[in-house]
Amino acid sequence: MPGVDTSARNEIEKLPRYCASEILTVSVGEHKRKYRVHLDAFRNASAWFERETLPKAKDSPQIVALSGKLDDIEAFEMFIQFTYIKNYIVPTKKVLDQLFVHAKVYVLAERLGCPDLKALALKRATKYCLASFETVSRYNGVLCSLPRAISTIYSCTSDPNSGKFPGQQGNDANGNPQGYVTRDGFRMLLAKISSCYLGELKKQHEFLQVHTNCSDFSTDLLLFLDSGKKMEVDKGGNLVYPPISR
Repeated sequence: MPGVDTSARNEIEKLPRYCASEILTVSVGEHKRKYRVHLDAFRNASAWFERETLPKAKDSPQIVALSGKLDDIEAFEMFIQFTYIKNYIVPTKKVLDQLFVHAKVYVLAERLGCPDLKALALKRATKYCLASFETVSRYNGVLCSLPRAISTIYSCTSDPNSGKFPGQQGNDANGNPQGYVTRDGFRMLLAKISSCYLGELKKQHEFLQVHTNCSDFSTDLLLFLDSGKKMEVDKGGNLVYPPISR
């Protein structure tokens, strides 16, 4: 198919099979909004749905509920898009909230066991933050949504290595390797972009609140204070960390 990459073509080819599968009803959020989707598509995209549903319903259509703190309706609708087309579109009305939306999608993807969507949300958020240095609307969007994105990511993800850069940590006093540190990528992105705009953010009450209430974020922010005012990414669109002694 001309003009369509291999991944997209593979998903398009699966659509007829998905449409022939049974219907799954998903109840989302405290108001229990119901979505009727194709069972095979959701089982293929998410380890959680594969675990919580049966390949075929024996007597009646299957119903599952997502009613926890992480089960945001807006993020779930992005997940529906991803399930079928392996991408998602943020609504135009959310133009200033895109970073926050990507954060919510990232958290939900982790909850639903969907690593591909989690990686996509981080890549989309990184690209959006990078463009904030060149585009006024995205600059305003980053400043507007950063406090909510920080609160969402730092309260809904787990990372035992706050205050450390990811990667090999060098040797201890006896010359023994200290091991490899893994960090949550979205946490690192938010700490870095906050350091770039700290002068502006310090004037925001919401940012000062989240900085005070979230000690892990405050610790991560310190990592980047001397790293410069710009973000750098590699050829894959991943955040590049500064050459600071670790």
